Amino acid sequence: MEWQGCAVTGCTDEALLVASHIKPWSRSTNEERLDPNNGLLLVATLDKAFDRYLISFNDDGTILISKAFKDYALVGITSDVIIKTKQAHAKYLVDHRQQFENLQAI
Repeated sequence: MEWQGCAVTGCTDEALLVASHIKPWSRSTNEERLDPNNGLLLVATLDKAFDRYLISFNDDGTILISKAFKDYALVGITSDVIIKTKQAHAKYLVDHRQQFENLQAI
């Protein structure tokens, strides 16, 4: 209800949308698991890339693309992608970015 479509593309086709945790369920407290601000609505391709830390997002919403994600353009991801989030998502996005950056260092 909160999103009205994908937080990046605006797509509203429910068959393609996935409710995704920003901070993974496995690393979240019970409070974080139930916090609606720990979630994004994304189209399936973006969800999978986000879940696998192939992409992340800066505080200003601009995309970060992993150097390991060679085929990002083939799935429609471009460097000018911007996500629409609220300030309440920031603490979870910081956590996601840290995980993303840790994987970049490997």
